[in-house]
Amino acid sequence: MLHSRLAIHSSRHRSPTQIAAGLLAVVALALGALVVPDVASPVYADGDRSSGVSSRTGIQYWGNFNCVGQRPIFSWIEPAAEAEIQIAHIEPGSDESAVSRIAQPFDPRFGPAPGPQVTGFAGQNRTYPDGTVFILRDRRPGQATYQEVLRFGPSDCQDYDGGGVRGAYRSIDPTRALDTRPSERTNHTGARPAAGQSVVITPAMQPDRPDGVIAVAVTVTMAGAAGRGFAQVYPTGAVTPGATANVNVSGPGGAVGNFAVSTVGDDGSISVFTSVATHLIVDVVGYFVDTSSPSASDAGLFESRAPIRMLDTRPSERVNFSGSKPGARSTTTLDLRALDSGLPDDATAAVVNVSALDANAQGFIQAAAGGTLVAGESAVVNLGPGQASGGLTIVPVSPEGTIDLYTSAGANLIVDLSGWFVPGTGTSGAYVPLQPERVTDTRGAAATTNVYWNGYFRGNRYNSAIPIHAVVERASAVLINATVISPDSRGFVQITDSSPDLSTSNVNFSAPGSVTANAGVIPVDRSNHLFLGWPFGTPLREVRATIDISGYFTT
Repeated sequence: MLHSRLAIHSSRHRSPTQIAAGLLAVVALALGALVVPDVASPVYADGDRSSGVSSRTGIQYWGNFNCVGQRPIFSWIEPAAEAEIQIAHIEPGSDESAVSRIAQPFDPRFGPAPGPQVTGFAGQNRTYPDGTVFILRDRRPGQATYQEVLRFGPSDCQDYDGGGVRGAYRSIDPTRALDTRPSERTNHTGARPAAGQSVVITPAMQPDRPDGVIAVAVTVTMAGAAGRGFAQVYPTGAVTPGATANVNVSGPGGAVGNFAVSTVGDDGSISVFTSVATHLIVDVVGYFVDTSSPSASDAGLFESRAPIRMLDTRPSERVNFSGSKPGARSTTTLDLRALDSGLPDDATAAVVNVSALDANAQGFIQAAAGGTLVAGESAVVNLGPGQASGGLTIVPVSPEGTIDLYTSAGANLIVDLSGWFVPGTGTSGAYVPLQPERVTDTRGAAATTNVYWNGYFRGNRYNSAIPIHAVVERASAVLINATVISPDSRGFVQITDSSPDLSTSNVNFSAPGSVTANAGVIPVDRSNHLFLGWPFGTPLREVRATIDISGYFTT
């Protein structure tokens, strides 16, 4: 059984013979069976999209096969709310048409003209055999059924076993490895990196680097950018940069950072590509070493837990805190064993998402093991006046289970805990690096690859289910990068493996029209989907987002 990829055939591009065969198929469809014309199909790889506009119905459609989700994805914009859109499929050797999903028009309260946007998928949550045919059809009252035929052939999905590579985590005190700013230069000479330039971070520049490194965990910051753009961390010499992003800036100036894990190139180095002229800052927070290496003997394996809020300093939402808002140049010590979190005594590092709200000025937040913090040596989150921002990190934990949080400017702090690393030599909790792959893109026709958008309302929350079947049976948690694009208001999104309860957050954003990214380690113990949720109508109503998976931790 093979993964598949998508080809779309519209009646606008068929020969007279093919059109006639298509009409026969429509007649057969009305009788409950479907005969699909035998037409040649172009070849589409995962992430390729075919799109068009139905000349008869006005439907704008696009689609592709999603390797991680193990299903084809069909999306369309339907201007007529009364239309009924169905998806059917036929597997080889069968002549029966099974309606896999009947998609109702999207809630008209959501989104502006040209009309409701709907996304559907076909069939079961499984891999389809080579030769499966899918049919997207529009059944409009009082008109003949219109259909598009979608064929599948062999696919080149990546190896989700990661080629057998497994990594254990070696924690270090977060240390600056690169800073291109003239007043703070570290391991850099020359001018500000230009648009389209990559900066290499060699093994010699990587602090406290052990043997057997397969990936490096870093926080990357873009500072003083010339305009809107992005930065990407990648293994030197292994990929062509520019296809994915780890950090996004919405405009000139300021400082924006994000966490990333990058595999290393053949020489052990990583590189940072920038699409816009900007200064770059890179802090190394740890390393993943091959589990077969002697360096792994005292390294950590990951244990996940459902995210729990460990700290919230806001007066109306206080958790595990008393007193006034943390002031400028202050340090807050947080006990990660509080609130029955489950953090074990031998934990060496914790995975936390640190958020800052209502900052008084520009600045940064730094995290370190309790009692070890030296202000200014690294940064997790960058602050702007009045902004909401956040960042994932892996922070060392003191023997007492504490971490220190330093803020250079006054700000309310929020910390969510989603797991930790403990010494071990087993197979569970090892890191498996993947080529970054997009699993959802909610921008509709503006989306690039692997479009998936299937949402529903529940109370004051809006949810979108994202399939990840190719990795979920292997994984206890997945490493993602989520980007929120042009929201219509300040707010946050939560990403989880069950219906979002909005008790924690993954991406916080302040300004309408901004682009904000944050990494996340998401436990996947409860389902084979990720769920993207946000508080709908508060006043946030619309979120456009992309989610990329770049690795996972084994079960």
